[in-house]
Amino acid sequence: MTHYPVGYEKPATAPWAEIGDQLLLLRALCELDSDQRRLSEDDVANARGTGALIDLFLAHTARFADPEDPWADEYYRQARLGFDSLGDEWTVAWLDMELADLALERRRYADVEPLLAKAARAAGRIGTAGDGWDHELLAMLHRIHADLAWQQGDLAEAGARYGRAVADAYWFQGIPHRADLYTQSFYAEMARRTGTRLAELAGPGNDGDLFVAGLEAALPRTVPGAGARPPDAGTGDPEQLLPAGPLLSDLGSDSSPFMIQWRRVQRGRAEPLGSLAPLLAGAGPDPRD
Repeated sequence: MTHYPVGYEKPATAPWAEIGDQLLLLRALCELDSDQRRLSEDDVANARGTGALIDLFLAHTARFADPEDPWADEYYRQARLGFDSLGDEWTVAWLDMELADLALERRRYADVEPLLAKAARAAGRIGTAGDGWDHELLAMLHRIHADLAWQQGDLAEAGARYGRAVADAYWFQGIPHRADLYTQSFYAEMARRTGTRLAELAGPGNDGDLFVAGLEAALPRTVPGAGARPPDAGTGDPEQLLPAGPLLSDLGSDSSPFMIQWRRVQRGRAEPLGSLAPLLAGAGPDPRD
Protein backbone atom coordinates (compact mmCIF):
# COMPACT_ATOMS: atom_id res chain seq x y z
CA MET A 1 0.00 0.00 0.00
CA THR A 2 3.04 2.29 -0.05
CA HIS A 3 2.21 3.12 -3.69
CA TYR A 4 -1.36 4.32 -2.99
CA PRO A 5 -1.47 7.91 -4.37
CA VAL A 6 -2.33 10.55 -1.79
CA GLY A 7 -4.40 13.61 -2.63
CA TYR A 8 -7.53 13.94 -4.71
CA GLU A 9 -5.88 13.41 -8.08
CA LYS A 10 -5.60 9.65 -8.66
CA PRO A 11 -3.75 8.98 -11.94
CA ALA A 12 -4.89 5.96 -13.93
CA THR A 13 -1.22 5.13 -14.42
CA ALA A 14 -0.70 4.36 -10.71
CA PRO A 15 -0.03 0.65 -9.96
CA TRP A 16 -3.67 -0.07 -9.16
CA ALA A 17 -3.46 -3.78 -10.07
CA GLU A 18 -0.54 -4.29 -7.68
CA ILE A 19 -2.31 -2.37 -4.92
CA GLY A 20 -5.41 -4.52 -5.47
CA ASP A 21 -3.31 -7.68 -5.24
CA GLN A 22 -1.90 -6.54 -1.90
CA LEU A 23 -5.41 -5.83 -0.60
CA LEU A 24 -6.58 -9.30 -1.65
CA LEU A 25 -3.54 -10.77 0.10
CA LEU A 26 -4.40 -8.80 3.23
CA ARG A 27 -7.94 -10.12 3.07
CA ALA A 28 -6.61 -13.69 2.86
CA LEU A 29 -4.13 -13.19 5.71
CA CYS A 30 -6.93 -11.85 7.91
CA GLU A 31 -8.99 -14.95 7.05
CA LEU A 32 -11.98 -12.74 6.36
CA ASP A 33 -13.60 -15.30 4.07
CA SER A 34 -13.30 -18.18 6.55
CA ASP A 35 -16.09 -19.62 8.70
CA GLN A 36 -16.88 -16.94 11.30
CA ARG A 37 -19.31 -19.00 13.39
CA ARG A 38 -16.56 -19.75 15.87
CA LEU A 39 -15.87 -16.03 16.47
CA SER A 40 -17.31 -13.89 19.25
CA GLU A 41 -19.85 -11.21 18.41
CA ASP A 42 -17.20 -8.49 18.75
CA ASP A 43 -14.76 -10.39 16.53
CA VAL A 44 -17.45 -10.86 13.87
CA ALA A 45 -18.13 -7.11 13.90
CA ASN A 46 -14.40 -6.37 13.62
CA ALA A 47 -14.08 -8.83 10.73
CA ARG A 48 -17.02 -7.24 8.91
CA GLY A 49 -15.58 -3.76 9.41
CA THR A 50 -12.15 -4.80 8.19
CA GLY A 51 -13.61 -6.61 5.19
CA ALA A 52 -15.80 -3.64 4.27
CA LEU A 53 -12.84 -1.27 4.47
CA ILE A 54 -10.75 -3.53 2.24
CA ASP A 55 -13.66 -3.75 -0.22
CA LEU A 56 -13.82 0.05 -0.27
CA PHE A 57 -10.14 0.33 -1.17
CA LEU A 58 -10.55 -2.43 -3.75
CA ALA A 59 -13.33 -0.33 -5.29
CA HIS A 60 -10.82 2.50 -5.51
CA THR A 61 -8.27 0.34 -7.31
CA ALA A 62 -10.87 -0.51 -9.96
CA ARG A 63 -12.43 2.94 -10.22
CA PHE A 64 -9.24 4.98 -10.46
CA ALA A 65 -7.76 2.65 -13.07
CA ASP A 66 -10.97 2.82 -15.15
CA PRO A 67 -14.14 4.59 -13.96
CA GLU A 68 -16.24 2.25 -16.10
CA ASP A 69 -14.84 -0.95 -14.54
CA PRO A 70 -17.84 -2.98 -13.26
CA TRP A 71 -15.67 -4.34 -10.44
CA ALA A 72 -15.82 -0.88 -8.89
CA ASP A 73 -19.60 -1.27 -8.58
CA GLU A 74 -19.28 -4.76 -7.10
CA TYR A 75 -16.69 -3.78 -4.51
CA TYR A 76 -18.68 -0.67 -3.55
CA ARG A 77 -21.77 -2.88 -3.19
CA GLN A 78 -19.95 -5.30 -0.91
CA ALA A 79 -18.47 -2.46 1.14
CA ARG A 80 -21.91 -0.91 1.59
CA LEU A 81 -23.39 -4.24 2.73
CA GLY A 82 -20.65 -4.55 5.33
CA PHE A 83 -21.01 -1.02 6.72
CA ASP A 84 -24.82 -1.25 6.61
CA SER A 85 -24.69 -4.44 8.68
CA LEU A 86 -22.69 -2.55 11.31
CA GLY A 87 -25.12 0.38 11.39
CA ASP A 88 -22.27 2.69 10.35
CA GLU A 89 -24.37 5.50 8.90
CA TRP A 90 -21.44 7.94 8.68
CA THR A 91 -19.32 5.66 6.48
CA VAL A 92 -22.35 4.76 4.35
CA ALA A 93 -22.88 8.50 3.79
CA TRP A 94 -19.29 8.79 2.60
CA LEU A 95 -19.85 5.80 0.31
CA ASP A 96 -22.91 7.45 -1.23
CA MET A 97 -20.84 10.60 -1.76
CA GLU A 98 -18.17 8.57 -3.57
CA LEU A 99 -20.80 6.84 -5.69
CA ALA A 100 -22.26 10.23 -6.64
CA ASP A 101 -18.79 11.37 -7.68
CA LEU A 102 -18.33 8.18 -9.71
CA ALA A 103 -21.70 8.68 -11.42
CA LEU A 104 -20.58 12.19 -12.33
CA GLU A 105 -17.32 10.85 -13.79
CA ARG A 106 -19.38 8.44 -15.88
CA ARG A 107 -21.71 11.27 -16.95
CA ARG A 108 -24.69 9.41 -15.56
CA TYR A 109 -26.21 12.64 -14.34
CA ALA A 110 -29.60 11.19 -13.37
CA ASP A 111 -27.87 9.07 -10.71
CA VAL A 112 -25.91 11.91 -9.11
CA GLU A 113 -28.59 13.90 -7.28
CA PRO A 114 -30.35 10.92 -5.60
CA LEU A 115 -26.99 9.74 -4.21
CA LEU A 116 -26.12 13.25 -3.04
CA ALA A 117 -29.52 13.47 -1.35
CA LYS A 118 -29.01 10.17 0.50
CA ALA A 119 -25.61 11.30 1.77
CA ALA A 120 -26.92 14.75 2.70
CA ARG A 121 -29.83 13.28 4.65
CA ALA A 122 -27.43 11.12 6.64
CA ALA A 123 -25.11 14.07 7.23
CA GLY A 124 -28.07 16.10 8.45
CA ARG A 125 -29.26 13.37 10.80
CA ILE A 126 -25.77 12.93 12.25
CA GLY A 127 -25.17 16.66 12.59
CA THR A 128 -28.51 17.53 14.18
CA ALA A 129 -28.28 14.55 16.55
CA GLY A 130 -25.39 16.26 18.27
CA ASP A 131 -22.61 14.09 16.87
CA GLY A 132 -21.08 17.09 15.11
CA TRP A 133 -21.16 18.36 11.55
CA ASP A 134 -18.71 16.67 9.19
CA HIS A 135 -17.58 19.71 7.23
CA GLU A 136 -15.24 17.63 5.10
CA LEU A 137 -18.15 15.48 3.90
CA LEU A 138 -20.36 18.54 3.40
CA ALA A 139 -17.65 20.22 1.33
CA MET A 140 -17.37 17.15 -0.88
CA LEU A 141 -21.14 16.97 -1.40
CA HIS A 142 -21.30 20.64 -2.38
CA ARG A 143 -18.29 20.28 -4.68
CA ILE A 144 -19.91 17.35 -6.54
CA HIS A 145 -23.16 19.31 -6.81
CA ALA A 146 -21.14 22.26 -8.13
CA ASP A 147 -19.43 20.08 -10.73
CA LEU A 148 -22.84 18.78 -11.83
CA ALA A 149 -24.28 22.30 -12.12
CA TRP A 150 -21.19 23.41 -14.04
CA GLN A 151 -21.45 20.57 -16.53
CA GLN A 152 -25.14 21.37 -17.00
CA GLY A 153 -24.39 25.05 -17.63
CA ASP A 154 -26.01 26.47 -14.49
CA LEU A 155 -23.32 29.02 -13.57
CA ALA A 156 -25.21 30.65 -10.71
CA GLU A 157 -25.82 27.35 -8.93
CA ALA A 158 -22.28 26.17 -9.67
CA GLY A 159 -20.82 29.30 -8.11
CA ALA A 160 -23.00 28.99 -5.02
CA ARG A 161 -22.10 25.33 -4.52
CA TYR A 162 -18.35 25.90 -5.05
CA GLY A 163 -18.61 28.74 -2.55
CA ARG A 164 -20.26 26.47 -0.03
CA ALA A 165 -17.61 23.79 -0.64
CA VAL A 166 -14.90 26.35 0.10
CA ALA A 167 -16.83 27.55 3.17
CA ASP A 168 -17.16 24.07 4.66
CA ALA A 169 -13.48 23.37 3.92
CA TYR A 170 -12.71 26.61 5.76
CA TRP A 171 -14.77 25.58 8.81
CA PHE A 172 -13.08 22.15 8.68
CA GLN A 173 -9.84 23.95 9.64
CA GLY A 174 -11.13 24.39 13.19
CA ILE A 175 -13.90 21.79 13.63
CA PRO A 176 -13.35 19.45 15.40
CA HIS A 177 -9.71 20.53 15.93
CA ARG A 178 -7.26 23.21 14.89
CA ALA A 179 -5.74 23.25 11.40
CA ASP A 180 -3.23 20.56 10.45
CA LEU A 181 -1.55 19.38 7.26
CA TYR A 182 -4.60 17.35 6.24
CA THR A 183 -7.15 20.14 6.67
CA GLN A 184 -4.77 22.61 5.01
CA SER A 185 -4.41 20.29 2.01
CA PHE A 186 -8.17 19.77 1.81
CA TYR A 187 -8.83 23.51 1.84
CA ALA A 188 -6.21 23.98 -0.90
CA GLU A 189 -8.05 21.35 -2.96
CA MET A 190 -11.39 23.15 -2.71
CA ALA A 191 -9.72 26.49 -3.45
CA ARG A 192 -7.88 25.04 -6.44
CA ARG A 193 -11.00 23.45 -7.89
CA THR A 194 -12.88 26.75 -7.54
CA GLY A 195 -9.97 28.75 -8.88
CA THR A 196 -9.81 26.52 -11.94
CA ARG A 197 -13.45 27.31 -12.74
CA LEU A 198 -12.80 31.03 -12.29
CA ALA A 199 -9.86 30.77 -14.67
CA GLU A 200 -12.05 29.04 -17.27
CA LEU A 201 -14.56 31.89 -17.05
CA ALA A 202 -11.84 34.51 -17.48
CA GLY A 203 -11.41 33.78 -21.19
CA PRO A 204 -12.94 35.88 -23.96
CA GLY A 205 -16.64 35.41 -24.53
CA ASN A 206 -17.35 34.06 -21.05
CA ASP A 207 -19.72 35.80 -18.68
CA GLY A 208 -18.80 34.79 -15.17
CA ASP A 209 -20.90 37.36 -13.29
CA LEU A 210 -23.54 34.82 -12.27
CA PHE A 211 -20.88 32.39 -11.08
CA VAL A 212 -19.00 35.01 -9.06
CA ALA A 213 -22.20 36.35 -7.50
CA GLY A 214 -23.18 32.88 -6.31
CA LEU A 215 -19.67 32.20 -5.11
CA GLU A 216 -19.33 35.41 -3.13
CA ALA A 217 -22.70 34.95 -1.44
CA ALA A 218 -21.66 31.56 -0.03
CA LEU A 219 -18.12 32.38 1.10
CA PRO A 220 -17.22 33.12 4.74
CA ARG A 221 -17.10 36.84 5.45
CA THR A 222 -13.56 37.80 6.42
CA VAL A 223 -12.53 41.17 7.84
CA PRO A 224 -11.42 43.75 5.25
CA GLY A 225 -8.01 42.97 3.80
CA ALA A 226 -7.84 39.52 5.38
CA GLY A 227 -8.89 37.50 2.34
CA ALA A 228 -6.20 36.01 0.13
CA ARG A 229 -6.45 33.37 -2.55
CA PRO A 230 -3.94 30.53 -2.11
CA PRO A 231 -1.10 31.17 -4.60
CA ASP A 232 -1.65 27.84 -6.39
CA ALA A 233 -5.39 28.30 -6.89
CA GLY A 234 -4.73 28.99 -10.55
CA THR A 235 -6.54 32.27 -11.17
CA GLY A 236 -4.38 35.23 -10.28
CA ASP A 237 -7.64 37.04 -9.52
CA PRO A 238 -6.84 40.49 -8.01
CA GLU A 239 -10.16 40.46 -6.18
CA GLN A 240 -8.85 37.70 -3.90
CA LEU A 241 -12.32 36.24 -3.41
CA LEU A 242 -11.41 33.24 -1.27
CA PRO A 243 -10.57 33.59 2.42
CA ALA A 244 -6.98 32.88 3.34
CA GLY A 245 -6.11 29.34 4.36
CA PRO A 246 -3.59 28.56 7.10
CA LEU A 247 0.16 28.86 6.61
CA LEU A 248 2.52 26.13 7.74
CA SER A 249 3.33 28.28 10.76
CA ASP A 250 -0.39 28.28 11.71
CA LEU A 251 -0.76 24.51 11.92
CA GLY A 252 -1.34 22.77 15.23
CA SER A 253 -1.91 25.95 17.20
CA ASP A 254 -5.14 27.25 18.70
CA SER A 255 -3.63 30.73 19.04
CA SER A 256 -2.19 31.09 15.53
CA PRO A 257 -3.09 34.15 13.43
CA PHE A 258 -5.24 31.93 11.24
CA MET A 259 -7.25 30.50 14.15
CA ILE A 260 -7.71 33.97 15.63
CA GLN A 261 -9.17 35.09 12.30
CA TRP A 262 -11.16 31.82 11.99
CA ARG A 263 -12.87 32.44 15.34
CA ARG A 264 -13.73 36.00 14.34
CA VAL A 265 -15.29 34.83 11.09
CA GLN A 266 -17.15 31.97 12.78
CA ARG A 267 -19.56 34.42 14.37
CA GLY A 268 -21.20 34.74 10.95
CA ARG A 269 -21.08 31.03 10.09
CA ALA A 270 -24.11 29.82 8.15
CA GLU A 271 -26.13 26.97 9.62
CA PRO A 272 -24.99 23.74 7.90
CA LEU A 273 -28.51 22.31 7.85
CA GLY A 274 -29.73 25.17 5.68
CA SER A 275 -27.02 24.54 3.10
CA LEU A 276 -28.32 20.99 2.53
CA ALA A 277 -31.60 22.15 0.97
CA PRO A 278 -30.25 22.35 -2.63
CA LEU A 279 -28.83 18.84 -2.26
CA LEU A 280 -32.23 17.49 -1.21
CA ALA A 281 -34.38 19.35 -3.75
CA GLY A 282 -36.30 17.10 -6.09
CA ALA A 283 -34.93 13.91 -4.61
CA GLY A 284 -38.29 12.59 -3.38
CA PRO A 285 -39.34 11.67 0.17
CA ASP A 286 -36.97 10.12 2.66
CA PRO A 287 -37.86 6.42 2.95
CA ARG A 288 -37.15 6.67 6.68
CA ASP A 289 -39.96 9.21 7.18
